Amino acid sequence: MKKLAKKKLQRLPLIQDFDDIQARIKADRLLAARLQEEERETFIVKERAKFLYDTIAAQRRFLAQQRAAAIRSRTP
Repeated sequence: MKKLAKKKLQRLPLIQDFDDIQARIKADRLLAARLQEEERETFIVKERAKFLYDTIAAQRRFLAQQRAAAIRSRTP
């Protein structure tokens, strides 16, 4: 009985270290997930901005073409 209690006392620091390591792993996993989400969000914002810029540029080109066609089709 004393041997069993002694073995448990010897294993206690190992168990505590294991628990600490598991807690750190979980915290690191949560941090990594949060950072990845922030990175995805930043990418999405940049992607949206580029899409908006491209859309506005295409609209400007289209309107310029329409104006040029209207000017060319006028009678002198």
